[in-house]
Amino acid sequence: MAKIIEINKTLYTVGITWRLRYKQKKSEIIMNASDDFDAFVFCPNQVGFLDSKKNEKHLNTLPLANSLKIAESSFIGIFHLQDIYGVAFYSLIIRHEDIIVGGGDSVFNSIQEVENKIKSIEDLLKTPIEKRIICETYKESLDFLEQNITKKTFFSSSKIKPLYKSKANNAKFFIMFIGILSLPIAYMSISSYIEYQEQKSIEDARLLFLQNTERRKKELQENAENVFKQLWKDKALAVPTFTICQENLFRLPIVADGWLLETASCKNNIILTTWQHQNMANYIDLPFDGVLKTPKEVSARHVSQKQNLPTNQTDFEELLSKNMINQKLYQITQSIGASIKISFEEPESKEYKDLKITITSPWQKGRFSFEKIPASLLLNSSLYEEFDRIPSLYITEIKYNNQSKVWSIKGEFYVSLSK
Repeated sequence: MAKIIEINKTLYTVGITWRLRYKQKKSEIIMNASDDFDAFVFCPNQVGFLDSKKNEKHLNTLPLANSLKIAESSFIGIFHLQDIYGVAFYSLIIRHEDIIVGGGDSVFNSIQEVENKIKSIEDLLKTPIEKRIICETYKESLDFLEQNITKKTFFSSSKIKPLYKSKANNAKFFIMFIGILSLPIAYMSISSYIEYQEQKSIEDARLLFLQNTERRKKELQENAENVFKQLWKDKALAVPTFTICQENLFRLPIVADGWLLETASCKNNIILTTWQHQNMANYIDLPFDGVLKTPKEVSARHVSQKQNLPTNQTDFEELLSKNMINQKLYQITQSIGASIKISFEEPESKEYKDLKITITSPWQKGRFSFEKIPASLLLNSSLYEEFDRIPSLYITEIKYNNQSKVWSIKGEFYVSLSK
């Protein structure tokens, strides 16, 4: 929290968050300022931000950490001070190679807090800071600061300015008009006018930035469907997928070179099979150039020619609710006399740190797995035609178990979260 102190009849602010300016323009720095701050100050190599609680007494005060001139380029200063309201506190100022380090302009209620902060900052610095200035009393602190503060002129640019429209800034118009009535203070009025215009341009740029930010937030929140990819549109429809898999699976032999087919699965154009050893099975010519996993088991992978199948073109507005999807899948399960497992993933989200918002996808991905499907149903395409009537649903795997003589079907789908 920033505080105001008085030294030599001049007001100074302590407790400023400092950052390097690099080569950014002033307007860019101001527009990108965090909402946690409402005032700023520009110095040659750094910019400072503070939360003044819109207390206009901070305006046009000088930053103590930047005004303090010590011979050494690196030092740690601890001062026991009082603010303009008579409240005592400790001020910590740390400069490293003429740069006010992060957290190096802070205020604390106890000396223990000061020591803890110094330790955390020194742990981050590559080189230790030898120079220490410790003023244990208010009088000792005031005497030292009075002798080691650079005098600032009335027109110093290193003064606290608001990030909001302040009464003090608007009053400068009045100063300008009074100034032009008297030649001796004409220079002051011109300077005040220039300063006012500069501040007004910063305020206008900041206001425009905030307006654009709010507009972008609103657009993202109201059009979340444009943030996330509609992945189901890349997937093939259920009936064409079934047709290809049916052809590939049904042409497989039950026995090949003495090896008995155990399982077979179809994933797009990839056929995966496992084979069990039978008496006099051939170990040299394994089924489909498979791999011997154990002396009793062979695993094979066969890739068929990939075909361009028609894809699902369901628009996101056509997605069904989670409840409706469940109803349809349970109805199919009952009709075919199988069992089913249904699960859902967490909705996808995307964080926009610059806008401080997180957008959640308006749809959610689900998975299903039909188990123990009678083989007779695989010969009837009406099952898959039912799948095609469910928007966004697609098949990921069809599997056959030769031991139990049953089939299983796995797939995925998307549901709307707004219905």
